[in-house]
Amino acid sequence: MPEESQTTYREVNDRLKEIADRVADESLPLDDALDLFEEAVGLGMKASDLLEQDIAQRDDENSVNEEDHGVESDESTPLNEGQTDREGNHIPVRREDIDG
Repeated sequence: MPEESQTTYREVNDRLKEIADRVADESLPLDDALDLFEEAVGLGMKASDLLEQDIAQRDDENSVNEEDHGVESDESTPLNEGQTDREGNHIPVRREDIDG
């Protein structure tokens, strides 16, 4: 599956799982394994970009909702510990993440 055709995180993740299954096969020729590795690296970067875009979009939506409802941000309010992205920014917990 060419990298350009994957537009959702789920599609990228599914392809990465396929690649992992393929490279687990010890009979896979080295050249094919290297090609799959290169594809996986690109897909990993794509997945990271998609997640960062989603986080930015949610942040934008949250700031608009706060402005619309007169909610002020309180920097002193503690955030959930252990929920940070690669750069140390806190990631909000969504209700569907808790309710399962």
